[in-house]
Amino acid sequence: RYCKIKYDQNQGVGPGQIPQARFINCEHTWPQSRFNPKFSKSLQKNDLHHLFPVSSRANSSRSNHPFGEVDGRIVNNNCQDSHIGAVIFKNQTTTSFEPAIEVRGNIARALFYFSTRYDLPIDEAQEFYLRRWHREDPVDLNEERANNRIYEIQNSRNPFIDDQDLVNVITDF
Repeated sequence: RYCKIKYDQNQGVGPGQIPQARFINCEHTWPQSRFNPKFSKSLQKNDLHHLFPVSSRANSSRSNHPFGEVDGRIVNNNCQDSHIGAVIFKNQTTTSFEPAIEVRGNIARALFYFSTRYDLPIDEAQEFYLRRWHREDPVDLNEERANNRIYEIQNSRNPFIDDQDLVNVITDF
């Protein structure tokens, strides 16, 4: 997801297999450390709308940093498409994570979903970038398919995938 790395059977990827954790793991785009205590931790942790397979090293580098467009370094030699570094927004500097261009809209819509579903605010700087990424990386067929599949499994949809204009109705996440 963050690194454009292709995984196959050699890393344990395939039907009925659990991938090898040293290569790939499950990224919670909304960090678990920032879950809403008013909701079940298990419910938030297992909500498929914000879970993505990622390089283990990139996931570790991202940690619980917010997303943004950074002045920083590549995550690692195997992940040249994502960066970690400083975001300066309204004279405040925050260490942030910048994912690959191709997934930015997906991440934005996942966080918009999580914010509204679990009544959690998105900080102003991160929201600025997420809104930009939502516009620049519109919903594609793979994202629609994933939303449909998640609906089949957990009986909920990401409305920001179903209606891209919905983001404009919300003035402050």
